[in-house]
Amino acid sequence: FIHEGKPFVTHMNLPTFTLLIVEDVMESRELYRNCLLTDRSCNYDLLEAGSVAEALELCQTRLIDAILLDYLLPDGDGLKFLETLANQSNSSNPPVVMMTGHGDESIAVRAMKLGAQDYLPKHKFSPELLLSKVHSAIENARLRRQLQSERIVAEQEREQAQAALENRNQELRSFVQIVSHDLRAPLRAIANLSKWIEEDLEDALTVGTQAQMTLLRSRVERMSCTIDGLLDYALSGQTDEPSESVEVAQLLAEVIDSLSPPPTFC
Repeated sequence: FIHEGKPFVTHMNLPTFTLLIVEDVMESRELYRNCLLTDRSCNYDLLEAGSVAEALELCQTRLIDAILLDYLLPDGDGLKFLETLANQSNSSNPPVVMMTGHGDESIAVRAMKLGAQDYLPKHKFSPELLLSKVHSAIENARLRRQLQSERIVAEQEREQAQAALENRNQELRSFVQIVSHDLRAPLRAIANLSKWIEEDLEDALTVGTQAQMTLLRSRVERMSCTIDGLLDYALSGQTDEPSESVEVAQLLAEVIDSLSPPPTFC
């Protein structure tokens, strides 16, 4: 049988938790219900199952906050239930308190390994102890859902940040490429003009003037290389190009040379 109960005691402004009692003995279920009736900290929506199969069916169709699980059941034991629940479900399985008339500690160890949160031998049963373990199980479920919700939110925020970063990088790539193109256009014009001037004044150019025109074109070429360097720098970290070593002395000499032409041309 499967019994789906309603909150059997209602206290205003208190939370309601769904609790599944898996027990085939009617007297034991009644005892658990009466103990839960004394709880003034929350309300309970009780579900009851008398077998492993019935309990697993409820776990698939209802959102359960905690489970009171008897060890011996008509179609198997609590360990079988725990193992099957873990295989057919996921990490959001509700916490389980194993109840058993056997005081064998090995059962408790095996139950914990299979996912049970707590273990209560029936010969140590008391209403206070049962409520304590139920409260602990419910708090465990609440914290787990909170952590899961926070993980989902964090993952969504990470994906949004990643998408925003990719958009910014794409905008940067587009901007740099446009600026690079716009800067190269006047450089090409300067290089072409210098060649045309040389052609028009071929017979009138002095050796010094020709050297200056050559220097002019070299500065244009260097500016073009600088633009390429800026483009590469702006896109650094976004490509798989390997790092290269740089001769600092040579780089420094090129920088100094680019600041002003050689004295012989001044």
